Amino acid sequence: MTDNPFTNAKVVSDSTSLDVYLSQPEGVKRGDPRFVMRSGELRAFLANPQKWLIAGEDAAEAEAEAEDETPKPATKSQLWGSLVDCLLTMPQDLEKRYCLAPTNYTNSKGVSAPWTRKSPTCRDWEDAKRADGFEVVTPELLNEAKLAASRMAGDPEIGKLVAGAKFQVMATAEYQDDATGLVIVCKVLIDVVPDLAGPYRDCIADLKTCRDGSYEKWQKAVEEHGYDIQAALQLDIVQAAGEQRTRYLHPIQENKAPYVIGRRDDSGRVPAHWPGEVSSRISAILPVPQGWRVPWLR
Repeated sequence: MTDNPFTNAKVVSDSTSLDVYLSQPEGVKRGDPRFVMRSGELRAFLANPQKWLIAGEDAAEAEAEAEDETPKPATKSQLWGSLVDCLLTMPQDLEKRYCLAPTNYTNSKGVSAPWTRKSPTCRDWEDAKRADGFEVVTPELLNEAKLAASRMAGDPEIGKLVAGAKFQVMATAEYQDDATGLVIVCKVLIDVVPDLAGPYRDCIADLKTCRDGSYEKWQKAVEEHGYDIQAALQLDIVQAAGEQRTRYLHPIQENKAPYVIGRRDDSGRVPAHWPGEVSSRISAILPVPQGWRVPWLR
């Protein structure tokens, strides 16, 4: 068993808002050694370190984003997944994160018509809400998401998993790369940390929605999206923080009716060698310990 690569680990908060989790130190961007690595950042880095770096340093891209002040809508699958996750783990934040679109609007002819993003009136209204930090959902989508969330919560084993649990638990830790001497701060946001008095006391869990919850398709999704790396990072950090958690569970649900549920114990898929992969990639792009920067890309 590989020694835990993390030190100075601690559980920071539960019921953590997404804005808090996603935040970086002021003025810090990719390429700065103070940049805090999250699971998604780490997986992108492992896939292609230089692409990860360039994406954060490309001046033209940054200027384009600055000129376009309107946040882009989430994809349908992203919106569905985050909405169901919020309903299950942070229902108190629903009105802070989501805005309900009207059912109808008045078109250019002065006639009431069904709400549609194809209309400039509707589109401008939705864009203004996104600029204020909301995601816009239709009443129909919200009702379907509530149905899906209730079916997930009603599953007997998942019900035991979440009973008395803490949700959206943020933890931080430091990882020191031996080859470069860099100390990299990492943080994770764990969907479910079960009650220590319950049957899942040795677990942490991450809720996932997917197109196809069959066993074979789920295995491919784990590999494609790096969920095994996410599991390894979260388990290592909570263990370094003193938590006796050794199992990683994925309660999954298909994102289309009838919202079929699956329960996956992916503890055995956690890669013990993953810190070495991180170190080798850091060393490959960092001949000197000056930050996450490839010198010839300056």
